[in-house]
Amino acid sequence: VYRSDDENNLADAKDKDENVNISSDTENHTSLGDLLLEWVPNLFHREGVDATVAPIESATWSIQGIQPPLSCPVVDLWQCLCYPDHFLYVA
Repeated sequence: VYRSDDENNLADAKDKDENVNISSDTENHTSLGDLLLEWVPNLFHREGVDATVAPIESATWSIQGIQPPLSCPVVDLWQCLCYPDHFLYVA
């Protein structure tokens, strides 16, 4: 996911040999739920007092065959689950 407001160059961060936790401040990073709510608003909605993102009954998603929580920061998912072409494919 490329967003012009991202502070980190994800490809450079992943290629570094040192172990850097680029999502140490997860409050500033977009979550998977936030992206899915933006991209497919007919399948996701906000609920509860804390306005967490939740799917409608029939909505499913997966990344490399797993269904991560909607609260996961996209940066963490990308860092661990991106393909060799540096894309994170969400199905």
